[in-house]
Amino acid sequence: MGTFIGVVAIIIGIGALTALLVAVSAVWKGFVLLMLWKWFIVPIFGLPELPLVAAIGVGMVISFLTYQQIESKSNEDEDKGVHLAKSLGMLILYPAIVLFFGWIVHLFM
Repeated sequence: MGTFIGVVAIIIGIGALTALLVAVSAVWKGFVLLMLWKWFIVPIFGLPELPLVAAIGVGMVISFLTYQQIESKSNEDEDKGVHLAKSLGMLILYPAIVLFFGWIVHLFM
């Protein structure tokens, strides 16, 4: 019985961690979209600034419509830790890099 409870606790913990990472990623990507919108869309097209909640929603719609599954060679070829690091990199680092280069381009406008 103790083993079963431990397995259930691990599954619940992984589910909670996944939900937290998805939420943090959505807010982070929404913030990046908000800043890019403010730097480029507002001055060029004269549209109003995008509130954070709207930016999160628009970012989620864009992610849903443009989702691409990248298949790895084999699940056995890659360590689970390496796969997790790559996934976290895409969730956190990629938007940060886009924000950084957007900021640089914005300085030239």
